[in-house]
Order: sequence, then structure tokens, then C-alpha cells
Amino acid sequence: MSMNSTDLLRLIQFPPEPARIVRNAITQSWPRGIKEERDYHGAHEFKLKGNPWSGQGSEAVPSRIFMCQILADLYNAGWVLFASTDISKNGMDKDSCLFRYQQPAPPPCSWMSISFNRGDRLRLIGAPQEIIAPFGRVMGSLLQKEGLIEHGAYEFKCKGWPWYAMGGDTVATRILLLRILELLESFGFSLYASIDQSIGVGGDGTTSETDTWYCCRQLSWTPGAPVFH
Repeated sequence: MSMNSTDLLRLIQFPPEPARIVRNAITQSWPRGIKEERDYHGAHEFKLKGNPWSGQGSEAVPSRIFMCQILADLYNAGWVLFASTDISKNGMDKDSCLFRYQQPAPPPCSWMSISFNRGDRLRLIGAPQEIIAPFGRVMGSLLQKEGLIEHGAYEFKCKGWPWYAMGGDTVATRILLLRILELLESFGFSLYASIDQSIGVGGDGTTSETDTWYCCRQLSWTPGAPVFH
């Protein structure tokens, strides 16, 4: 599955059923919907209304909700992400997502995503309420302010510019990420995918963009139970 330009999603060497699953996920979770579908050199291409891969402004949160829905619905049907990889040197490149099919499908999960926005924002999208306050504590002295934003996302604004870190701050940023992963696991979540799905600020390919993390937790998980990755 590849994300192309600012508004194209292509399914490559998928059978027909996943295309139906993705179509339904788009219809349910992308507010602007589908502009058209076509065969593109053997790939099934969806052209979306709007620009979900710009990853900015009013489309920043909805684009993550939409991708999370696609990953969850494919997962529930047995299409499990094998790898997300960047195989292009083009300025506007994004990851390609490689899937494997398994039956029976894995156990059902709840899903959330984490995005690293601008130079100083971290957003929890679709996260359970009980994880928000512990996230603030993990941020510690780095936290400047926090609060709900559009589409139910919860945003933490950091002091400084951790996503543009240089020098010793690069170490501090990586330590923060490790603490976030530890916190996620303590609530039963594992990191399912880390995907670069945006073209960067300005939309001209001259700036790089951070990944979005997609996390899942088995519905049957209880506190203290192991977390499988």
C-alpha cells in the first residue's frame, strides 16, 4: 500500500476484498470522501478529496484517524502490517506499507495514534482517557501546556523544539520516546506501526516530516497481563 502525491492511496497486488475494506474505511473515517477510483498500472488507486498526506492544518488529525481506521480494518480481516519502509528519494516521498495475510486473523484490538507535529507538539489521537494524565507526567519538565484540540485529539506542547533537536537535546528526545514506549506498554499498548505519511511543511518536499505511531491493545488485555509485539 503506497501513499502518493498529496491525495492518492494505491493498493498493489492486493486481492479484491482488501480494496472493499479500504473503501469502507475511507468512507467511514475520511470526512471528505473519495473523489474517484481507477486502475493505475495494475494497482487499485483511490483519489481522495482534500489532501490527507499534507499532514497539516485542519487535515492533520483526520488523516491520522483515517489511516488508523485502515490499519485496524485490514488487521481485523487478517492483513497484518509486515513493514513500513521508505524506498524513494523523491522530495515528497512517503512510506510504503507491506502486509502479509494470515488466518485466523489476530485477536481484536483497540487502536490509537501518536503524532509529532510542528517542532514542539505531541498529539494523542483516539487514546483512552486513562492514559492522558500519565502522558503528561512522562513529559515532565518538557511540558509547557496541554489540552483538547479538534476531533477529540489531546495535544501536549513542549518547551523548546524536541523534533528539531540538536546537540545534547537529541539524546533527551530519544529518552522521552523510550519513556513513552514504556508507558504505552504499561497500559497494554504496543507500537504496531511507525509510518511517514506526510510530505512536510510547505508541501514542496523541501522539509522532512516525522512518523506517526499507530498503537494497538488487545481487547482482552487486563492490567498486569503480558503485552505481545
